[in-house]
Amino acid sequence: MSWPWNYPSESEAEEACEYYQRKYENAAYELRASERKQQEYNSQKRSALSRKNSMSEQKLNFEKRLEGIERIIAMLEGTGGLFVENVPETIRKAKNSLTKTDESFRASIRLSGGNPAPSFEDAFETKTVEADAHTAAALRAFKTEKNRLQQEIAELNAQISNLSDLIDSLNRKINSCIDYQAEMRSRMNNFAFDLRHYRKILNGM
Repeated sequence: MSWPWNYPSESEAEEACEYYQRKYENAAYELRASERKQQEYNSQKRSALSRKNSMSEQKLNFEKRLEGIERIIAMLEGTGGLFVENVPETIRKAKNSLTKTDESFRASIRLSGGNPAPSFEDAFETKTVEADAHTAAALRAFKTEKNRLQQEIAELNAQISNLSDLIDSLNRKINSCIDYQAEMRSRMNNFAFDLRHYRKILNGM
C-alpha cells in the first residue's frame, strides 16, 4: 500500500499512520518472539556444551586408564616392544638360568645309594604367566576391563559426535535468529520513519 508522500489528504494520512503503526507493532512482536527463541537456543547450546565437555573429560580419563591397562597386558604377554618390560622373556631367562644351575648342581653332587640329587627346577619352579593361577586370572581381568573401557569410549565418541551435531545445528538457528532480528529492526526503523512522517503531516493539518 502507498499514499502520497508530500500532500496526502487527512484520511490518507490517517490510513498511513494506522498502517505503519500496525506494521511496526507486528515487526516488534516478531523481534521479541525471535529473541525469546534465541534465548531458548542459547540455553540448549549451553547445556549441550556442558554435557559434551563432561563426556570429553570422562573419555580422556578412560583413555588414560586404557593406556595403562594395555601397557600391563603388553608386559604380561610380551608384546610391548623394546620400551616395555617383557614378563614372558624374563621368566624364560629365569627358567634357563635355573636349568643351567640345576645341571651344574647335579654334575657336582653325588649322593650315596644311587638317589638322584634334588632338583633346583622343582624347588624353585618359575611358572609362565598363563600357567600361574594368579597371573593368568589377572591377565583375564585386565583384558575384560580393556574391552569394557573400549566399549565405554566408543559410546562416548558417539554421544560426543551427536552433541557436536546438535551444537552446530543450534549455532545455525542462533545465527538465523540474529539475521532475522536485524531484518525486523531494519523494518521497524523504516516503519517508524514513515509513521513519524505521516503523523507530522496529520498533526499539522
